[in-house]
Amino acid sequence: MPRYYEEAAHILQTLTSNGLPLTPYFSIPYLLWWIAKELEWMEQDRSHTSAGEKLVDSLSAGNVDPRCRPRLVAIAGTLVGNFLTTRAYRTHQR
Repeated sequence: MPRYYEEAAHILQTLTSNGLPLTPYFSIPYLLWWIAKELEWMEQDRSHTSAGEKLVDSLSAGNVDPRCRPRLVAIAGTLVGNFLTTRAYRTHQR
């Protein structure tokens, strides 16, 4: 199981409940694995906005209504930012 599997599940659940259509090309376990791996990369050097854009575009394979995309990118970027902030806080507390 990847390092950030639970966080990936939370992000995927939140995005889909807010209307993100998932790509039909990959299974849910693969998408969770992919998000968890992306979180590892995002932890190193990516802005929250670019991380949100990459998540939304990759998970939906471009099937997002253009009117909904900015909101979904904002939600994804906020989730990634919260994850990174919480992760840094927990690491600093140890």
